[in-house]
Amino acid sequence: MLANNLVFKKVRSALGLDRCKACYTGAAPITKDTLEYFMSLSIPLYELYGMSESTGPHSISWEGAYRIMSCGKVITGSKTKLDKKDNEGNGEICFWGRHVFMGYLNMPDKTTEAIDQDGWLHSGDLGKHIDEFLFITGRIKVKEQVSIISNAMLVGDKRKFLSMLLTLKCNVNDGGEPTDELAPGAVDFCQQRGITVTRISEIIAKKEQTIIRQSKKA
Repeated sequence: MLANNLVFKKVRSALGLDRCKACYTGAAPITKDTLEYFMSLSIPLYELYGMSESTGPHSISWEGAYRIMSCGKVITGSKTKLDKKDNEGNGEICFWGRHVFMGYLNMPDKTTEAIDQDGWLHSGDLGKHIDEFLFITGRIKVKEQVSIISNAMLVGDKRKFLSMLLTLKCNVNDGGEPTDELAPGAVDFCQQRGITVTRISEIIAKKEQTIIRQSKKA
């Protein structure tokens, strides 16, 4: 309380956030370091997730329901389904509820592609549930073409060309930190293409052209 009155109130005021009841972040992924930095200033950033086609948020975090790096829980009156889940619990995030749009104007093919016969809106995003909290884990189109990839970040701001930073799926230790050991799905991906590796460092050292070509194609 003392630190809040002496320091953090001034920080929030300097940032123009002194009148904010709650601070939310969405649209693009945010790093854990950024979330932890603002938390250190007593400014929790709550993540939310949704689409234009769902008229805004579908899942949301708040003070009473918060997990770092999670997009929170589904809003009241709506449902979330993870379609075609893999062995790690990742599936395509699908929305259901009155907030889901009726379809694209004069675009029946696109509408049928987005909304299935049961009224579920398919986001194209991959996610998983942990204790009812939704975590975004990737894009389904990228996974279909290069299932070994866990994260992809596009860099292009003020640059002459676009670049993409890729990370490979790996196991994590008890602290949640990535290890050099490839995840089972990533090992299977390599074996199906005649590549016998179990570690990320082996792929980097050998400069496996099959994986590089597949990534560029995606």
